[in-house]
Amino acid sequence: MGQRKKQYNGKVGIGDTTPDYGLDVVNDINSDDCFREAGVQVAGTCASDIRLKKNIKALNGSLGKITQLKPVEFEWKEGIEELGGTIRYVPGRQVGLVAQDVEKVLPHLVKEKNGYKSVEYNLEMQMMLINAIQELKAEKDAEIGKLKGENENLRADMVLLKAEVQKLKIQANGGQ
Repeated sequence: MGQRKKQYNGKVGIGDTTPDYGLDVVNDINSDDCFREAGVQVAGTCASDIRLKKNIKALNGSLGKITQLKPVEFEWKEGIEELGGTIRYVPGRQVGLVAQDVEKVLPHLVKEKNGYKSVEYNLEMQMMLINAIQELKAEKDAEIGKLKGENENLRADMVLLKAEVQKLKIQANGGQ
């Protein structure tokens, strides 16, 4: 209570008299629903009940795509604010992806606005990461299973070889 909402140069500040973005909020934001960017859910408590869904298909092939992405750390160049407020950035060290790299792998997650490319860091990317981890686990489980089988075969061969060596030792000692 007591927080005031005011508009400045087309920007709205809630508890902020000098908003930098279309909406700047000084305190926590509470929602009992999903947060969306351009209609795509990005966070929050989003409806997910199977009774609300149709055309459900397993997500596959994420590992190959995710491993082609190249996470980077970077700092924004000076003077971005002079581009007229069309680029959203926070000064200092950041981590993320380069839009041109993402475009080669997941072109539908790259958008262009005012001549600059942006990446949709959304729920789809998060689900792809979960799927990639599951795919990697399945690959490793299969490899481990195969190695365990080979190990068992080698152990059995070793038991047979030890028995053969023992027989040969007995024969070499004249049957004693």
